[in-house]
Amino acid sequence: MKLRFFSAAIAFVLVTTLQTLPSQALPTKDFTVPATYVLTKCASAVEFDCIESAGIVDGQGNFKAGSLAYDQVADNPRIENGNKIYDGSSAWRVDSRSIYLTGTLDSPVTKGCAGTCAALRIHVDVDNPLTTKVRLIFRTSWIRPMNIQMKSLDSDYKYEKIPGGVRWTMEGMGMPFSTYWPKNNEELESKYASNSLADSDSTFFDFYIHHAGNSVSESFWDPMCSDKGFSVQSHNTNETGDPMWDAANESLIFSIRAPHFKKSGDLNVGFFKYWASHAFMDCKYPGNTLTKAAKLTLEIINEDGTSSVATSAVMNKDGTMYFFASGFHFSTPKILIKAEKVTPAATPAPSPSASASVAPVVAKPKSVTISCIKGKLLKKISGVNPKCPTGYKKK
Repeated sequence: MKLRFFSAAIAFVLVTTLQTLPSQALPTKDFTVPATYVLTKCASAVEFDCIESAGIVDGQGNFKAGSLAYDQVADNPRIENGNKIYDGSSAWRVDSRSIYLTGTLDSPVTKGCAGTCAALRIHVDVDNPLTTKVRLIFRTSWIRPMNIQMKSLDSDYKYEKIPGGVRWTMEGMGMPFSTYWPKNNEELESKYASNSLADSDSTFFDFYIHHAGNSVSESFWDPMCSDKGFSVQSHNTNETGDPMWDAANESLIFSIRAPHFKKSGDLNVGFFKYWASHAFMDCKYPGNTLTKAAKLTLEIINEDGTSSVATSAVMNKDGTMYFFASGFHFSTPKILIKAEKVTPAATPAPSPSASASVAPVVAKPKSVTISCIKGKLLKKISGVNPKCPTGYKKK
């Protein structure tokens, strides 16, 4: 994935070549030709491939939508690698604050990689980016996501299928980002090996949606299983690829890399988020033990084999797998996700129960028969304690 940087100087030069246009004068997007178009404000409720809303989320989670200040688009496209590139940006006002967006969308036949490499990209520029949470809502008509990258802190997203396409909601804050600027790959590897200080510390605030091309050679990411869903990542790493399934250890492994130290000399602290549907995971990693697990565990392994202490959260329910890790250090840690193996608890021996109280068995008294006489009269009397009637004597 190619990372992009934004600076005020570049913005100034760019604006001088643009013109502010009413919506009806904006260039028509023709996605059958190799071109990159500017994302401008949606002119109607049924328009696609445009920005519906941009605003700020306060500390209590309340969203305040901004109003469009302007859409700027270049008069004519510049040609780059056979593609028509329309430069432009938009600005949105929220009370006294401004949000500047540089949003672009490639056509699906844009020339790049070995074939096409279409993507939607939005860069956010706002004052106090590390403490300002911005929410963007935009609509797309044809893009088929295979991987989404949110280069922002406290990020989240929402994917809604609507008639004619998809309505996206993405939000987050700017994130600190440290990187190397090597002359070649050998110098890059040398910097990592020696844990050199980063060449620059900056702020990143970008959102990317990579389109699933016809093959791996025509996409930034392998488009396999894009008909089942997509993966979403948010992180401050320099190099992050597709995770790998380790069948032997039954774990999903993310290999990430960034400078160990910032340019300032401080430790470079990392964070990483990942979302994927169970359908996508089962397609891409057949036989994985994660999607059906009752509980997942997350482990961060440093290059020396030790484990890092980090804040983490793992969720695996409602057909989606999600995890978050932060507080670990670079340069090349691995993040491992495993299904927690639950050992069946031994069946406990029945505990002696208190004996039921049993009433003592009392022997039934025996009946005795005696003979009683009175003159020539004889009576037999039976009972437990028989006695002769008055006037009779016991024989």
